[in-house]
Amino acid sequence: MKVTYIGKNDLKVSEKPVKPTKPTRQNPQESAKTGEIRQDTIRLSKDVRQLLEIEKGLKGSEEVEARVELVERLRREIGEGVYSPDSRKVADKMIAEATKALDED
Repeated sequence: MKVTYIGKNDLKVSEKPVKPTKPTRQNPQESAKTGEIRQDTIRLSKDVRQLLEIEKGLKGSEEVEARVELVERLRREIGEGVYSPDSRKVADKMIAEATKALDED
């Protein structure tokens, strides 16, 4: 059976048995004679390449750095036992999120 990846959620399945292909390997002695160095290669899909580009762009972003600082400050306050969130703000955000979810349905 052969399974072919077509798109994000699509697979093409062939019921014909597929013969496995053998990788070609060069004899180490032949490699030594020719001086050839073989290297493995990896091919990334277009989606993965786009995600990597986005990640690169975010690494130097001020927003990301500010978020990291916020998380570190909150982690420190929680660890020291001095973190006290504003319960009214928390409740307001919970209600806003619930209302937004209901509006989307």
